[in-house]
Amino acid sequence: MLMLAMAFAFTILFAELARMLGRRAEARLFREWGGMPTTIWLRHQDNHLDPITKARYHDWLAAHVPGWRVPTQALEESDPDKVDQQYTSAVNWLRAQTRDTGRFTSCMRRT
Repeated sequence: MLMLAMAFAFTILFAELARMLGRRAEARLFREWGGMPTTIWLRHQDNHLDPITKARYHDWLAAHVPGWRVPTQALEESDPDKVDQQYTSAVNWLRAQTRDTGRFTSCMRRT
């Protein structure tokens, strides 16, 4: 019984250590990349997505995220931090809506 308890404790310890190291690596990578990948890809000046796909994503977010508007390219150039906060907010909303797929499947349906 003692061995089982110790194995369980070590499993939890290693899981927490891995989580801590992962978050540290994530923060370093986001600094190196200039933001989260989703934020980067939604920026007007980024070329990871073709313009048609990016426009479709922007339109979908504007139609579904309450109070969210697509930032203009001019605003993105003049205040990139503010625009990144807008993109991050939209992505955070989407993440929250998709955690419980049984409850939030309707937000993912085509309208």
